[in-house]
Parts: sequence; C-alpha cells; structure tokens
Amino acid sequence: MGLPINGTITTTIQFVDAEFDTIWNRNWDPLTPENTRMEDQVGINISSLNSTKAQKWSSNVPGGGVCQAWIKYDSDLHF
Repeated sequence: MGLPINGTITTTIQFVDAEFDTIWNRNWDPLTPENTRMEDQVGINISSLNSTKAQKWSSNVPGGGVCQAWIKYDSDLHF
C-alpha cells in the first residue's frame, strides 16, 4: 500500500489516503449505522488504517467491475 504503518505499529508520520476496500476486516474497517459489516467501502484515512469517514461502495471489483473515482482535496477544510 505504500503507507508508513503496519497493522500493529503506529507512526508519527502524518498522511492522508483514500481507501477503496473490497474486503471487510474486523480489526479496522467500519460498521454501518445498524452495526453490521459495511463490506465494500470507500474511506478517508488520516495517519491510520481506520477510516475517519467511510461510505458504502457497490463496486463489484471482485467480479471484474470497472470503477472511476475523483478525489478533491481542500487543505483549509477541517472535520
């Protein structure tokens, strides 16, 4: 993935990444508001493998689906 972090060790290096996830992992992937697996999801991660914001993503990438994404970044916007 190219991130300066692994699943067990944290880092002091700050980074932001967009995560396009097709496999749910109970250790760091989010749950839905109904407390069920989100499964395919797009997330924004800030210095962590845990998503700060995430949204369900119906991609069908494992089935050969083709996807497009646009990412807009505003360094003055805080959340």
